[in-house]
Amino acid sequence: MKRSTRKAIMWTISVLLLFLISNYCTKNSFAAKPDKSTSTAPQNLNAADITSNSLTLTWSPPTGGLGVKEYQIYKNNTYLGSTTSITYAVSGLTPATTYQFYVKAKDTKRNMSPASNTISVTTAAPALPPAETQPQSGRIVGYYAAWEAYSGVCPDQIDASKLTHINYAFANIGPDLKITLGYPDVDPNNIRLLNSLKLQNPNLKH
Repeated sequence: MKRSTRKAIMWTISVLLLFLISNYCTKNSFAAKPDKSTSTAPQNLNAADITSNSLTLTWSPPTGGLGVKEYQIYKNNTYLGSTTSITYAVSGLTPATTYQFYVKAKDTKRNMSPASNTISVTTAAPALPPAETQPQSGRIVGYYAAWEAYSGVCPDQIDASKLTHINYAFANIGPDLKITLGYPDVDPNNIRLLNSLKLQNPNLKH
């Protein structure tokens, strides 16, 4: 083989090797790196502190991939808001209404994860206003018989807070048409206790 021919072949091989090496370096230097986006969805979505018009959503962060930049919350398949924490307070809801929620995670390269589990939450019914208390009208009359003292039941044991009036029996009318004690042995103490009951319940009449 002539010297010039061998030289031409060597030059051709050198150029080909240079081209192959250059092409290999270019591919390894500028090829796109594998995407490491958020690989899993947020997990264990749950609702707590449910009232008639608000609730709080909580969840666990996704595993793998790049770091989470934010979480996006969806209500009834409509974007509701975003947060960087793993809780989100929802307000402005309608009482006794069912809503569906799910959450997605966006990583630092703006890649979006799949949706979390979807939960259905029903808000509480509205609180009923307190019933109006009607004032008592008319009379509620109690009756105490003097002889009850003999069985140990005395006037101071009466719940006078529920009464408007209390009657005490009995008095006697003497031959001179004057009222006398019916039970002289217990009447003085009964009357004393009734007066004490009256002092404790000023509106009580007897």
